[in-house]
Amino acid sequence: MYLPTKKIGKNNPKAAEIEADNTARQEWNRTADLALVSGIEEAKILEIKQTEIHDKAGQSIRENGWLPNLFRSIVGKAKEFLQAIIREKDMPPKPVLDMDMDEFRTMQTLMLKVQKQAKAIKKIQEITLPNLLPSLFTIVVLSVLNAFKVFREAYLVAGDYPQEKMYLLQHLFNNWYRDLSLDKMSAAAVVTGLVIFLLILGLWKAWGKGGAE
Repeated sequence: MYLPTKKIGKNNPKAAEIEADNTARQEWNRTADLALVSGIEEAKILEIKQTEIHDKAGQSIRENGWLPNLFRSIVGKAKEFLQAIIREKDMPPKPVLDMDMDEFRTMQTLMLKVQKQAKAIKKIQEITLPNLLPSLFTIVVLSVLNAFKVFREAYLVAGDYPQEKMYLLQHLFNNWYRDLSLDKMSAAAVVTGLVIFLLILGLWKAWGKGGAE
């Protein structure tokens, strides 16, 4: 499984070459140890060593003779091949989808519909309503003011002095005006104006300054 290293003698002219060869062999040996720790069987490592190193090195020697650099290249490629197997061994298994595909498609369709509705609601909240607030504010204020101008209907229903449940602000002002109670009319006009002003101010604050503008 391991590749043996060579001893370097003193004053050996090929010392650098042998040292580089030993480095390549040691890297293979360390990778083989890592493969064993990762759970790869020794027989598998021996098979890779045989096919990726011995067979290819033998073929290279037969074709080109002994070339140390080529041998180190063969050992390096065999090491990378074994490292790739180690990475595949360490990778977790691919998850299996345990779901009915028809149900999945139905849920996906519902999710798309919900997202579409959510976008529509968000558009109404952030675009449509803010643009409608100025007009809505004006309509509400004018409607409140016009509510105090209902004179004809109030008198057609019950006359000058209707029952207490039907006695409206219009009857009160009309009777004070007929009796020339100017002090009461002035005070009531101020109070009425103040109430309307506070109502409009409350609407203005509730809807924001942008709506009032």
